Amino acid sequence: MGSKVFDFEKEINGLEQKCNIKIEDKKFAKSALSNLSYYDLIDDYKEVFAKDGDFQGISIEYLYDFYYFDHLLQTKILDYLLIVENFFKNAMSRVIGKKFGKRPEEYLDINNYDKRKNNSMLRGVLRNINNIARNPKPDFTPTSIYKKEHKDIPPHILFKNISFNEAIDLYTFLYNGDKKMVCDLLNPNISRHEGALDLVEKTLTMIRKCRNVIAHNLLFINYKSESEFFENIRNWKEFMALTKNIEHKNGYDDVYSLIVAIIYLLEDQSFTDDMIKEIAGLKDKERFKKYDDIFERYAKESGIPTDLLERYEEYKKNN
Repeated sequence: MGSKVFDFEKEINGLEQKCNIKIEDKKFAKSALSNLSYYDLIDDYKEVFAKDGDFQGISIEYLYDFYYFDHLLQTKILDYLLIVENFFKNAMSRVIGKKFGKRPEEYLDINNYDKRKNNSMLRGVLRNINNIARNPKPDFTPTSIYKKEHKDIPPHILFKNISFNEAIDLYTFLYNGDKKMVCDLLNPNISRHEGALDLVEKTLTMIRKCRNVIAHNLLFINYKSESEFFENIRNWKEFMALTKNIEHKNGYDDVYSLIVAIIYLLEDQSFTDDMIKEIAGLKDKERFKKYDDIFERYAKESGIPTDLLERYEEYKKNN
């Protein structure tokens, strides 16, 4: 029965005959299909390599390494998405703790927030966060550990255990003066432009959605954020080095817009320096040197400009 369930020969023949994928080393092909699902290796990259289902003679080794390149890049971006999430939650907890107090009944009082937007949604957000404060799970979370020894849970502890989505939702109900305080802690340059306080909400939502795409192993290379972030910042003087000569089909709502969003939100350039160097440096990894076009091909599909490093260096000189 096992041989029928794992009929690699049949899959390999299908890749050769139906998909026109070049397979010279069947032992490698079997190993690749053992490690990855057919969907991961073939269906994910049809839009990149195939024309009417025909992969035009591309080798299975190239597909396998392209997958590896794709997921290495995703893990590098995910590192910085998580940093943005952590910094944002810390900024929220500082502002809310300073303005409204250290006890949940103080800082989660509905009267601290703008009820005019959506009163029922605000009540739902506050109720969910209150539930975490009252009954934090699991036992090893910061909130659970803190509550064993203290009666009240301050926001800088509780906010470690609320979801990114709940933190963003709570931000939307802050009054503008409080939003500005959060943005100034995150990056003092954010609020210099009109409409920036609302743009931050959209940008954080874009980052949250993309984080989920990566975490759940969904298709990333053709990711579209459906946000207005790039459209808003493309003509800002300080971002011109990053946004110049980007066609509407590239850089808008794609992987590159996500990279620029991280730069926008993080004040500390040591983080964005590392991010850009790690992304641009992927093409120089020994594994990918045998190919002359992996980075270029990936860049074309994802919207990342091939001169990413040069653009970033110019951006730094101007800021």
